[in-house]
Amino acid sequence: MDKLKATYDELDLKYEGGETSNEAMNRIISVVEDIVESHATHTVIVAHGGIISLLLHYYDQSF
Repeated sequence: MDKLKATYDELDLKYEGGETSNEAMNRIISVVEDIVESHATHTVIVAHGGIISLLLHYYDQSF
């Protein structure tokens, strides 16, 4: 849990074989932007809590 918390405190922290929180956030933001640009009528995004929390943080820095 300490290592996970550290990735939220320091968004550029990267552990071996992983990605930074900033990299993950950019990845999910790119997906959302693609969805918006597609003008899709209905869309469902399915992901784990970590990536969803980064998505929410992007739009609301207090999250």
